[in-house]
Order: sequence, then structure tokens, then C-alpha cells
Amino acid sequence: MQYAPCAKYGDLGRIIKDEKYYEPHEVDTSSYKPERDPLKSKFDELKEKVKARMRIIEAIASNKTSAYNFIMQRLSRESKYELKRIAGYDKVHSENDPLKLWKALKDLHLTTTASLPVAGHILHHCTLPMLPISCQNVS
Repeated sequence: MQYAPCAKYGDLGRIIKDEKYYEPHEVDTSSYKPERDPLKSKFDELKEKVKARMRIIEAIASNKTSAYNFIMQRLSRESKYELKRIAGYDKVHSENDPLKLWKALKDLHLTTTASLPVAGHILHHCTLPMLPISCQNVS
């Protein structure tokens, strides 16, 4: 699931790996001195960088509902049923927030079981038992 949203939704798809919304770095304008830029070429360059940053932010915001639906379409019937039973599902669903949906799915499906002591350490095994193959992390 990690790669499909990134391919389809670009920076918005990073929520699967990063578990937070991507926010591009602020454009550093601190070194800009208008008196050293009579042709305003550096100013125009900075302005384009700010515009590019805003396009990324707007794309993320405008694609949230679509990404939410993308994830929901890939869930099994059983996963959808279990998801609807968790506390706060109505809010997650009404907001169409893909990050909240992803976190709810992880909370629902990730199980940690202690087993097999190896060299004094306990191995932990994490599974996503009810997610279909296409939604499992393939990295």
C-alpha cells in the first residue's frame, strides 16, 4: 500500500509511510536584499518557489477525499465492517481524512505478539491480518 498512493497522489501518498501530512519546507527569504536585485531576478525566483510550495499544499488538500476513497476501495468487506465498529469512525468517515483513516486501520489491524526468545531478546511479529494483499506494505 505504501507505493500505490504515492504514485497516484504524490506527496499526499506519503501519509502511509510518514504517518503525517507532508509539508514542504518554507522558502527562505531571509537573505534576499532588494537593493542587490535591481532586475528583480532573485525576487522572481523566490516568488516561483513560494508558488510551487503553495501548489503542493493545495494539491494535498484538494486530494484528501479522493485518497480516502482510494484506501476504502482497497479494504476487504471484513475490514470495512471492523472499521465501522471502532470508536470515532463516524468522525473519520465524515471528514474523509485519509491520514485518520490510515491510523485507524493500523490501530485496528496491527497486532504485536511476543514470541520466540532469540539470544535474550523477544522477537515481535506484526501482521495486518484482515487487509487484502494489495494493501500490505510491500517495501
